[in-house]
Amino acid sequence: MKKSLLVISFLALLLVACDQTGLGVGAAFKNLISLPVQGAQKIANSISGKTYEAYKERTTQGLNRDGSSCFDSQQGSGSSSQFNQLSRIACQCKAWATCLKELCSCNVMCPENFNIFNRPDYSLEPTEANSLSFVNSSSAFKNNKMTQGYCWGHAAITQRFNRLGFFDSAAQPVENGRVLDEGNDPQTWKEYYSKLIDKIADNEAAEIPGFANLGEFSRHPVIQEMLADKVAKTWADNAMSFNGLSAGLDTAGMTLDKSDLLFKNLKERVTNHQSPQLIITSKEQKFMTHVLLVSDVQEVNGEKRICLNDNNYPVRMNKKCNTYIRVTKDGRMLYPEWGSLGELGTVQVTKNEDTDTVKQVDALVKHCRGQRSCES
Repeated sequence: MKKSLLVISFLALLLVACDQTGLGVGAAFKNLISLPVQGAQKIANSISGKTYEAYKERTTQGLNRDGSSCFDSQQGSGSSSQFNQLSRIACQCKAWATCLKELCSCNVMCPENFNIFNRPDYSLEPTEANSLSFVNSSSAFKNNKMTQGYCWGHAAITQRFNRLGFFDSAAQPVENGRVLDEGNDPQTWKEYYSKLIDKIADNEAAEIPGFANLGEFSRHPVIQEMLADKVAKTWADNAMSFNGLSAGLDTAGMTLDKSDLLFKNLKERVTNHQSPQLIITSKEQKFMTHVLLVSDVQEVNGEKRICLNDNNYPVRMNKKCNTYIRVTKDGRMLYPEWGSLGELGTVQVTKNEDTDTVKQVDALVKHCRGQRSCES
């Protein structure tokens, strides 16, 4: 029955989704005719879920090593006391350390667990530096149709760049031994950065020369256009899937048990340096959905709060948990920003979150070990 309802919803989207510049229509049709592939994807998601749990367990077991002495089993016991003391001062043996491998093993510097997200320049707190320069609003970009209402794409691309992008304002874009100059060869320059955007959108790590951070990167007019296009296409791939549509139909409301489990889940993810994608619906309002990022979870005067990085609002509104979901004592979830529609239906981590996270861990470990000439 539910499957039939989803098929009807797909057909309805073919009629009503034209305001999304045809992307919703195209993605819905593509997903409708590729149900066998989506069946295989469900199996892949299940496997990724098991891997996610394995990584979580590995992270828990390895927490005592994060920030511990540089002298692990790889160092040996014959070092002099004076050498030990000097080395401890010079090297902090933890994820993304730049120590000598003789002082800090690759398994510690590039851990195959969630500590790999704990980069020195990484922050869950929304800032101008780690945010896209445009919000998920047609009023912000009236002349850019590719940024009108693509919240899931906005959240996913923001997350992927923060986890996988390595910005370096002092470096220059180089291809085939030649420094690329936008003024002299704008097309080649654009294609170079287009490939980097594609890599990160595909959950691969990439070094991004010439820019200090995501905010600066996304303010460049040419880059901004490419990013906005990628945001829209990522929205279509996620929202116009059966997973996306089924979430839009699930609007019954949260119970105390569900809320407690979700809050615990989100707390674990934040503790493990993750800002997960969260999908929310308005209670009893089908397809009144939104996807945003979780920046923290807090308990204030006995009230639980889920801090949000809501892409509908500028960064200043998301800082210091200014935007949040309230969890009532009976388990209901309320989002004040939605006013009269603020009592939420089902609130859940997006179906693609664990799959993306596993891919990103693998990509970061590979990138980290490549930088340090570690054995794969």
